[in-house]
Amino acid sequence: MKPYLTDDEINEICKPLTQAHAQIRYLRGLGVPVSRKPGGRPLVGRTAFDRVMAAAPPAVANDDSLPGSGPQPDHAALQQHFNKQRNHGTQTQIR
Repeated sequence: MKPYLTDDEINEICKPLTQAHAQIRYLRGLGVPVSRKPGGRPLVGRTAFDRVMAAAPPAVANDDSLPGSGPQPDHAALQQHFNKQRNHGTQTQIR
């Protein structure tokens, strides 16, 4: 058995996602450590993937690796951004 997941295995896990960047985001969202191959495809260690899927704690954990301990979104800024988008950047002048 290979030490890394094959492209076919990654495609099956990430189905229906087909783009490498989307697959990497999805896998990282699951908590799987992902690197990139030179061609941009995800590179995932088999034991790391198995550990995450079995919900076993990582061998060495630091506070930054725990879900929810990283930077949190600024909800107010996000809401403000979407409110600006509703106007499509145009302003009407009343004459």
